[in-house]
Amino acid sequence: GPITPGPAATSGAPWPSSLGTWQLTVNDTVPASMYYAGTDPAQIFAPNPSSQINFQVPSSTPAGANVIAVRKASTGELLAGGTFSVASVGPGLFTQNAQGSGPGSILNGDGVTVNSATNPAALGSVVSLYGTGQGATNPAVPDGQAAPSSPLAWALFSPGNTAQSCSAAASVCVLFNNSVFGTVQYWGLAPGFVGLWQINVQIPSNAPTGNAVPLKVTVGGVSSNTTATVAIK
Repeated sequence: GPITPGPAATSGAPWPSSLGTWQLTVNDTVPASMYYAGTDPAQIFAPNPSSQINFQVPSSTPAGANVIAVRKASTGELLAGGTFSVASVGPGLFTQNAQGSGPGSILNGDGVTVNSATNPAALGSVVSLYGTGQGATNPAVPDGQAAPSSPLAWALFSPGNTAQSCSAAASVCVLFNNSVFGTVQYWGLAPGFVGLWQINVQIPSNAPTGNAVPLKVTVGGVSSNTTATVAIK
């Protein structure tokens, strides 16, 4: 049933290790930094809505199967538990809706205008893509803490622009329409945010134009969701 009482959400960084009356631990020892706990916002008007907890996977979590537990923060009482799989990278692009598809969470070259059909980005301009799952960074940022602006927290990859280079274990690539490679200029955490991946990429002059150009990011050959789009003119 729904998590009660609730919901509860953080108001900014740092994210706490408990939220409302709940705490979430990984492998029974490491408390996760929490952002939200309560009813799934997408089901808020449903007769029997499901519950949702948004948290940052602790950086010390090993790759593979791990145990996750939701506990009552005051007593440690186990409320729910299970297993989940963790990988070293798991790129995912955020979109402007809650379904993970459609217009991406993208800022145009001015750093202010949200990319959309009415505000497309120009060929040759630099846009900022936002997502998560970038893996480790240099410098490392403590769990729950906002990423710094000086120095920037770069993800541990190098940009590629060919199919061969993008399959390498240490590469990051941005593809438009699954075929045209953008020039990646920054790939790391967005300053002032917790665990938010920012990719600044120049749209190539030969990229397709339109209101919904398919977009994806690959990290070490692992692809993000392929349902995000960008508007290009």
